[in-house]
Amino acid sequence: MRKWAKIALVAAMALGGMSGPSAGVSSAATSCYGGARSATIRLPYGSNAVGPYYTTNRCMDINVRLTYVRYQTDARSCLERANGATISCSRWKLLPYPGWATLSTNVRDNTRFRLEFRTQPGESISYLVAS
Repeated sequence: MRKWAKIALVAAMALGGMSGPSAGVSSAATSCYGGARSATIRLPYGSNAVGPYYTTNRCMDINVRLTYVRYQTDARSCLERANGATISCSRWKLLPYPGWATLSTNVRDNTRFRLEFRTQPGESISYLVAS
């Protein structure tokens, strides 16, 4: 009897009738990325800082996704005080294309931050930021 109960449970989860542990993770990521903001910037000297942005209660992390790029691009996030003074910056990270990259983790809601990008001089990039 237990064997059939397990089969029924797996079938119900596969059909969406029940949610398992992975469903919570998936919906959290969807909720976070669903609030992503888009932007396009030009990097005349190969680097540029953009912001300020503010974290929300949708995500616990600062995430970036390139939507248009021609060259490899690195990014980092820098947490800031209300006056724009830098508190700390994450390490530079090579951004995947396509795909999301997490630049900072476990960031409090309403934290001010900027994004810094570096790539080839004259490059224009488009990106999404979810925080």
